[in-house]
Amino acid sequence: MSTKPIPIGEIKKLADDIRLIKDFAENHNFDATLINATIKPKKEGIKSWDWPVVCTVVFLALLIVAIGTLNFSEKLSPGAFKFIFSLGLLCVLLASISFHKKFENTTITLLACCGLIVVLLIGGGIFTPKEAVDEIQKFKQK
Repeated sequence: MSTKPIPIGEIKKLADDIRLIKDFAENHNFDATLINATIKPKKEGIKSWDWPVVCTVVFLALLIVAIGTLNFSEKLSPGAFKFIFSLGLLCVLLASISFHKKFENTTITLLACCGLIVVLLIGGGIFTPKEAVDEIQKFKQK
């Protein structure tokens, strides 16, 4: 395998280009050792928090507390029940927003929101699990 010889004119042109680059680099204080420098990988800092997940966990914990309060407090006035239930709905809303920020998918957000509302309705004693399934079946058929 022989390669084609390079014409003298091209070699001269290439040499002139090399001299021009070398002169430019020297006149502008370019340090050619930077090209050969070894680059150390960046040290991994403290791992940042995944805030949508943290928020989701916090809001779900608050939802569980609200459901527990609705279930295990026997002497709740109707006003207190409505207030705690409203706080549970707020937790559902905020958890759904956190889900949406994490996954950026409307289907997942709607499923999470509907599921958490059903859990709150069952936990609050408004529906039994069987009634909730029957309502979902009716909604699905429409």
